[in-house]
Amino acid sequence: MWGSQRAPFTIRGGSAARPRWPCAPDQDTSLSDFCNVVNLWPQKVAAMFRGCRADDMPPHVFAAAQSTHRCMLASRRDRAIVFLGRSGSGKTSAMRHCVWYLASAYPAQGSKLTPERLDAAFDVLHLFGSTRTSSNKHASRFVSLTSLDFDGGGALAAASVQILLPDLRPGQAPLRALHTLYHGCDGRLRRELLFDQSPINTPNPFMSSTEKADAPAEFSALKQALQLLAVTENEQMAIWKIMAAICHLGWAGAVKANTGSGIKYQFASAGCWQRAARLLGVPTEELARAVFVTVPTSPQPNANLRTPSPSNEREMSGTEAVDAFVTGLYNETFNIIAALVNRSLSTSARTSASILLLDSPGADNPMCAGQQSGAPLSKLLSNYLQQSGAPLSKLLSNYLQERLQAMFHEALLVAPRERYAQEGITLDDGAEEDWLSETVNPGPMVELLDKAPQNTIVRSSQADLRECDRRGLLWLLDEESMYPGSSDDTFLERVMSQYAAPQHTHYLIKKAPHARQFVLQHLQGTNPVLYDVTGWVKASRENPVTKKSLTLLQESQNEEIGRLSSWARGACGVSAWSAAVGDASTLRRASSIRRTLTSGTAGMKRRSTALQAKFVADGIVDTLRRCGAAGVHFVCCLLTNQPTDVGDDVNVPLLRSQFRGFQLLDAARLYKQGFPEHMPLSEFARRYRLLATSESSDSDTVQQPALSDRQVVDDMLLTLDLDVTSYRLGLTQVIAIDVFKNIQ
Repeated sequence: MWGSQRAPFTIRGGSAARPRWPCAPDQDTSLSDFCNVVNLWPQKVAAMFRGCRADDMPPHVFAAAQSTHRCMLASRRDRAIVFLGRSGSGKTSAMRHCVWYLASAYPAQGSKLTPERLDAAFDVLHLFGSTRTSSNKHASRFVSLTSLDFDGGGALAAASVQILLPDLRPGQAPLRALHTLYHGCDGRLRRELLFDQSPINTPNPFMSSTEKADAPAEFSALKQALQLLAVTENEQMAIWKIMAAICHLGWAGAVKANTGSGIKYQFASAGCWQRAARLLGVPTEELARAVFVTVPTSPQPNANLRTPSPSNEREMSGTEAVDAFVTGLYNETFNIIAALVNRSLSTSARTSASILLLDSPGADNPMCAGQQSGAPLSKLLSNYLQQSGAPLSKLLSNYLQERLQAMFHEALLVAPRERYAQEGITLDDGAEEDWLSETVNPGPMVELLDKAPQNTIVRSSQADLRECDRRGLLWLLDEESMYPGSSDDTFLERVMSQYAAPQHTHYLIKKAPHARQFVLQHLQGTNPVLYDVTGWVKASRENPVTKKSLTLLQESQNEEIGRLSSWARGACGVSAWSAAVGDASTLRRASSIRRTLTSGTAGMKRRSTALQAKFVADGIVDTLRRCGAAGVHFVCCLLTNQPTDVGDDVNVPLLRSQFRGFQLLDAARLYKQGFPEHMPLSEFARRYRLLATSESSDSDTVQQPALSDRQVVDDMLLTLDLDVTSYRLGLTQVIAIDVFKNIQ
């Protein structure tokens, strides 16, 4: 089910009719099912929407893409489509359908940006960037900002994909790409990757042992997609070798060292360790030093002010070092994949405006998987003794969803009412108090998470001073991670003292029965999530072992691996925070987010995982706001049932929870009872003066004195004989509903 904000506002749904409604995504869809979206949506379906007006299009996700393209052409400004929804609701599928439609409906003559190539690009990105969660079999673990750049005639001329906040940790959850490579490669490639020498009965923590039957077909589809993207055989082999080395490091493991070399840990399996080094093209001793030799990097300001905590002072274990190094290897591989994708999509064509499509990991709640309702707090509390809390990565993805929901709230609920107030127009919808209430406003939750500390304190009351000293949860986590004497318990104690009862924000956060656990009421209380802060202080700082993987790859004796890793981090490629160099507008957007991450406070907090998520969210929101007040379109994807629900029956309580959490009914009600269209008086007079002018009025204007814009527009509206209930004449604008298109 999709919901979209456009003109007019419409809730579009596929409901439970998944077999009859091909646009509704199946959570069990694999890569091979996505490889030919063109067969799913023939050209005839796309032709139904091309050039249509908003009211003429059926309720479909293609209509959102067509409306955005029409607005972009009319304004000659960038436009954006933001996909909202919970994890597993089909945001990525909806985004891919929009990209496919725009590439099919508006192709540039002789361009290499065919729908098949764009589809192959997303196939590859989402295979490498997805993992399995409790609510979604193929959950995206990165934020993608896709830029489709159009020329003056509205044809697609260039494209790029900006990768942000990748959360790809092989040791945390099995990643699809590793599973597909190991279980899907043929005999010859298995021998080249030394898989034939791997231990058979030894479990690998980085791979899943289930669903082996689909791996060969998925790997074959992956190779075809890479060939379509013009990735050479040598480049593919370099990628396979890095991924195979990750698999061998998983079998290698780590144990305490008995040597006197000063290294306290070593690989448990010498054979697996040597095979990994051989594939990476580095000496075995160099690989061991990169993984197990660490140097203290955490800053220790005012260390004498705190007593060191024994739990915090313990050094990194061997297993943690291997996990950190493997995480760095996989993220560098993902950077290479993103660079190759952007190389295939970039062109030198001149462009006029762009459509940005933002897809991000959905609002996730591990405790809600299988619940028959919107996961009320009372039901969650009864299961706390058997459930563990969500990790820090879930908090960061839920935080980004809160920021996007705040944009939705501002654009569709706050901005229209402010416009009515500025124009002196009264709207009697009976909801003047509800929309101002903190319980239906995402702002307090966003402030609880990311409120920045104030550097200047003015003379004020004691309560105001306490409010100035209050910091968001992410800032508190960063502060705690900088002190060697801090711990997860002290972090949670500070959070609860500042925001829990008796504070006025107590309705947003509650202490859980277990130690180191708390509950945040996300999405206006409709999605309460249980978090476990164990390990958060340590995880909030960048692990120094992770960065060693890049240096090791760049110094590899394998020429292709060294070249790819250096190029992917260079000016011609893409890193985790930038986009490929192509169109000038794409470069400006990439540079804008890069400046956000490297200047000011963000530059000083480069090693803080928690605050980098806040600064990336700031850059995304700033980029979207540059599209203008009416330039951001929202597509809301709704879950019709949970993965454990039997059959295709609609889970009505779950749907109601999402309608409340995403404020869809509030926005639809305001649209229906309000006047969503608006135009300055001078612009209205310029556009439609001829339609409201007769011969007699032309002769009379000679004797009449000059009228103000408001008087002119008032006379024009009377002459056009419009329904007086369909518009209001404000101080500087005409606001209306279904008026401008009727005049046209």
